[in-house]
Amino acid sequence: MVEARLEELGEKKLRLSTPKTFVQITLGELGLYWSNRSQVYKEASSLVNPGSLVTQYKAKKDLEFSSMTLSLETKVDKERLTSFLLDHMEELNCEPKNAYARRFANQFTIIDGTDGIAISEDATYNEILSAIKNLNSEIGDARILKVEAVGNTTKPEYYKDIFEGFGDLLGEYSTKYSTSASERTVNVTIATTKFNGLTIYPGQEISALEIMRPVTTEGGYRKAPTYTSSGVEDETGGGICQVATTLYNALLQAEIEVTYRKNHSRTPTYVPLSQDAMVYSAGNSDFRFRNNLDHPIYIESFVDNSTNPGKTVFRIYGVEYRPSNRTVEYKAELISYSIPGEGASPYEYYQLKSDSSLTPFGEVNGDPTKVYADFVSSFYPAAVAKLHKIVYIDGQEVSNTVINSSNYTNKSAGHVSGTYITGVYKAHPETIIEAIEYDVTYLLEGKEPKITWAERPYVPPTTQAPETTTEKETKETKPEDETEPTKAEPTKAEPTKAEPTKAEPEKKPTEPKPPEDDDRE
Repeated sequence: MVEARLEELGEKKLRLSTPKTFVQITLGELGLYWSNRSQVYKEASSLVNPGSLVTQYKAKKDLEFSSMTLSLETKVDKERLTSFLLDHMEELNCEPKNAYARRFANQFTIIDGTDGIAISEDATYNEILSAIKNLNSEIGDARILKVEAVGNTTKPEYYKDIFEGFGDLLGEYSTKYSTSASERTVNVTIATTKFNGLTIYPGQEISALEIMRPVTTEGGYRKAPTYTSSGVEDETGGGICQVATTLYNALLQAEIEVTYRKNHSRTPTYVPLSQDAMVYSAGNSDFRFRNNLDHPIYIESFVDNSTNPGKTVFRIYGVEYRPSNRTVEYKAELISYSIPGEGASPYEYYQLKSDSSLTPFGEVNGDPTKVYADFVSSFYPAAVAKLHKIVYIDGQEVSNTVINSSNYTNKSAGHVSGTYITGVYKAHPETIIEAIEYDVTYLLEGKEPKITWAERPYVPPTTQAPETTTEKETKETKPEDETEPTKAEPTKAEPTKAEPTKAEPEKKPTEPKPPEDDDRE
C-alpha cells in the first residue's frame, strides 16, 4: 500500500514560485522516497509481537473499535534537488526594473519601476524539504505541491517620479546620405534604429559601439566602402561612422557630456570640421557619452529614405533645464590646412571600367555624371581644427569654450575596381581638372570643392631619330701606331635604322603615401 502511494505521489509536481515567475518538476524526477520506513515497521510489528493469548486478543479487539495511524514521511534525493535549484536560480532571481519611457504616436508613456527578488538558496532548499516531508498528508488529491521561494525584495534605482516634467526636446541633428548605395543604406539603417527608444539614467555612460554591435553579417550588416590606411575598402558595417557623427551632434545640441570621441583621419564631407565622430568595430575606436543631467534622457532615432539623398535623424528628449533666453552655437576654428596647389588635381580618372554589363563609355542610363571607374585617386586636404561652443544670453555672447581639437591627415584613398562614382565626375578618360575652387569655407562646412573640367592636353609623339654611327665612319679607323691626335671614335655597334620613338606614357600625379596605420572609419 505504501509503495503504491509513493508511485502516485511521484507523478505530482513541485511548483517553486516567486512573485514574478515559477518553475516546476515532478516529484518522481526529484527521486521521491519513503524516509521513515524503519519507524513504521517497528510500530506496526508491535501489534503482532509474540505474547500471551490475552495480549494478542486485546490488540485485535482494539483495532476493531479504533485505528492506529502510521505517518508516512517522504524525502527527495539531495543531489537532484540541488541541481534543480541551481539550474533555475537565474530564472527565479528577478532583477528590479527601473522606470522607463516609451514614445508612440509622438506621445510619451512612462512605465513605472518594479521590484525584484534575490533568492536564498539554502532557505529555499530547506523550505522544499519541509513541504515534502509531510507530503502525503498535505497534498491530498491536489496535483501540484506549491512552495514559495525564500528571498529578499530588491528595489529599483528609479521609479516613475524621476520622469516628472519629462518630454522636452533638448537637441536634434540629421545628416544626409545617398540611398543609391544600398549596402551602406542598410548599415546606416540598422545602426540608427538600435538607439531608438533608449532611456539613459543620470550618471549612466553609454558606448555607441556596444549599442551598434554585433557589426557582423549575422547582425544584418553588409559590406560597404570604408576608409582604411591603404584607401577605400569594402568592410562589414561601412557607414556606421555617420550614425555616430549624427548622434554626436544631437548630443552637442542637448549639451550632454561626451566622454570619448575621435575624429576621422580624413576631412569629413557631410558635417563641418571637428563635428564628426568615428567608430570602428574591429578596433578600439569608440564614441561614448554620459548623462550628466538630473533626469533621464531618451533617444529617438530613425532614417528617412523617402528622398535621395536619405537622412538619419537623432533627437534627444528630457527635462529642459536651460533658461529660454539661453542659446548655444558650435563653430569650427581652422588652425591650419593644406589644399591642392595651382594645377593640382584631387580627383583624377586613371581608367574607365570596361564591362559589357555597363552602358558603353561608362555612362549609366545615359547620364555622364554617373560612371564606373577602375581606379580613382582622391586627395584629402590636411587640416587641424578646433570646435568652439559659444553660449549666448539674450543674444549676447557670455562664453566661448574649445570642446575638441581634430587633426586630419593628408592622405590619398583609392576606390577599387567597379566602385560606383557619382557627382561632379565626367565620363571621359582624358578629362582633367582645369581649375579648383577650394577655400576655408569648404573645409569648415564639410563640402567638396567646385571643379572646372578640361580635356587633357594632347602630347604629340616624338619623331626625331636618335643620333647613330654611320657605316662609313665605322670603316674609317686609324692604324694603332698612328700618333696624331684623333677624334672621338664611334662605337663599333651594328648600324641601326632611325625609327620614331614612342611617346613616354604620361605620369600621373604622385600622391603622398599614407602612413601604415590601421585607422578605419
